[in-house]
Amino acid sequence: MSARQPQWQPVSMLPVFTDMVDGMLESSAVQLDNMRSVMDKLHVLDDAMLDRIIVLYSNQLEDHWLFEEQFVGWKQGNLSDAEEVEIDRLVKQSSKLKEVNEEIL
Repeated sequence: MSARQPQWQPVSMLPVFTDMVDGMLESSAVQLDNMRSVMDKLHVLDDAMLDRIIVLYSNQLEDHWLFEEQFVGWKQGNLSDAEEVEIDRLVKQSSKLKEVNEEIL
């Protein structure tokens, strides 16, 4: 866990988290496809690019627990059926995001 104090968000921020998680997963999936396509020609990746990739996806992995805790907090509240369905979907999406980022690294 990180030493910084998270600022937990109200469930009204759910659409922002939807955009964030879905966007990060989409971007990570594209990056994974790119990494797979150059596996047999690693010379196309210079050290600076590899360093950026490592930093970006390591940071996302370090912050993954924030999504998990935010979703757990929301699940403990009084949710509409639609909010509950969307939070369950985001839990799955964030889990996929973690897996993709781990594979990238």
